[in-house]
Amino acid sequence: MGEGEELLHKQMSLRMIGWIKGKEIDLSGKIHWAQIFNDVASLILGVL
Repeated sequence: MGEGEELLHKQMSLRMIGWIKGKEIDLSGKIHWAQIFNDVASLILGVL
């Protein structure tokens, strides 16, 4: 990976982290419930 590519990758990662953190602040309750729903769905699918 070139130096330019690495820099771009870092910028994208930081932007993604910022976006996720922003979502957590906006929808902390909803994200919490979505996570629980995901875990439950995974358990159900694992049992089937």
